[in-house]
Amino acid sequence: MGTVRTVSSVKHTSCVAGLDLAGQACAGSDDLVSRSIPRRDAVVLTIAELTPPDDPLLKLPSINVVQIYSWHGEPYPSLYSRLLDIVRFWAIGRLVVDSTGMGEPFAAFLKSSLGSRVVPFVFSQSSKSKLGYNFLSFINSGRLKLFAADNSSEYASLDRELRLARAVYRPNQTMNFFVEPCEGHDDFLMSLALCVYVAADYRPREARGKNSSGGK
Repeated sequence: MGTVRTVSSVKHTSCVAGLDLAGQACAGSDDLVSRSIPRRDAVVLTIAELTPPDDPLLKLPSINVVQIYSWHGEPYPSLYSRLLDIVRFWAIGRLVVDSTGMGEPFAAFLKSSLGSRVVPFVFSQSSKSKLGYNFLSFINSGRLKLFAADNSSEYASLDRELRLARAVYRPNQTMNFFVEPCEGHDDFLMSLALCVYVAADYRPREARGKNSSGGK
């Protein structure tokens, strides 16, 4: 689908995140890939920091991926607790949660604790198409960057899924993107795409108080 650049340093300022709660993909179908059928794959949380645009007139942020978490077989109660701790530790301003099917009650639980910071995302043919086009716009404009390669299994999994990702364009101008089921899962890919999705229109609140000269 494109090449994502890497970045070696981050500032950890204003953060957004995308949470993929797993599902099942059927890439060969024109119907939306159902992500509500259970399967043995990972729950993935991708965290990225927003950076100001190089050209202020464009008003388009860039994002640097700073951390990826993944869980296999984690019970939902303990996963819920872990996610709350992570969101608060990173001061995540907006969290997009895959709320398709079984993800809906989980997203509701998170929203009850985190309020408007949680944005549910339901996968459909139309919504996934918008997700894909937005994802490509960040990649093609160089506004999406990953942390430098490390030895983590999370980085390796994301790198693999990005390389295996395919896009299919339909006559009605919608698109689908996925990893072929025979080649593996797409949990890390979707988590990243959700993270990018929220960055497109999220603007953190500006801090109020003393100015740079020390006055009020």
